[in-house]
Amino acid sequence: KNVVVTIIAGKKKGDEIIPSVDIADIVYYDDIRPLDLRNGVYKAAMDAEKDLDSEDSVKRKKALGVVIAGYTQTLKEMKRDTKPQTNSARHLEYKLAVLLLKGGNDEVTLDRVMTRLKAFAKDHRDSWQINHVFPMMAQIQMDSKDWKEASKTFEDMSKMEVFSMEVRREAKLMLVTVAVRAKDM
Repeated sequence: KNVVVTIIAGKKKGDEIIPSVDIADIVYYDDIRPLDLRNGVYKAAMDAEKDLDSEDSVKRKKALGVVIAGYTQTLKEMKRDTKPQTNSARHLEYKLAVLLLKGGNDEVTLDRVMTRLKAFAKDHRDSWQINHVFPMMAQIQMDSKDWKEASKTFEDMSKMEVFSMEVRREAKLMLVTVAVRAKDM
């Protein structure tokens, strides 16, 4: 799956096609409606994101709380009347799962993250974010030694046409890796 990005500034204006696997984030700003959300909690969450990589753990934890709360509220209150609005809501669902994962790796947090990722994978199988969701799910499952679920995830990946042939082949190879780790040969 590719994403078409329209470049509106600089020397190279126009559409550019980027493989979705190369995209880490997209900022949806104009599509957040109502406007008071865009300039309120959503903006506060976006502004706090810059502190998520801070070396100061207190600052990082506070920023994570602001970002998760802001995106959660935005997702609850935003309109989904247009395709761009639906796309931005989908992206916030994805970002919340990723942010929760940044928040910790205790069992409760990982269960919440997996619930969100599985729901996302079910509802948005043709989205660009799926290139990140399935590998995240598989990694969490392998880290938790949930070999059966990791196998299912890699099996799904190997069959999904949204993934490149290379990714599908790698998923098939990971099935063998999972079987070896599970001592299920």
